Amino acid sequence: MPDDTPFHLRAECLSMAHRILSERMHMSKEVLGNENIKFFSTENVLEEGAKLYKFICDKDAAKNYLKS
Repeated sequence: MPDDTPFHLRAECLSMAHRILSERMHMSKEVLGNENIKFFSTENVLEEGAKLYKFICDKDAAKNYLKS
């Protein structure tokens, strides 16, 4: 399957979202300790993945996301 299909892009966004949230959780553990860890859910991964996919699909991303 080609790497540029919508399915592949969405799958990559979900994978990246999972890595982002996992890293955020582990960094919080180091800073805040075990009792203050906020675990992430599948819904959190889907929300973060949707943000990434929206960015990828935005033809004006440079204008819309970069601050001048």
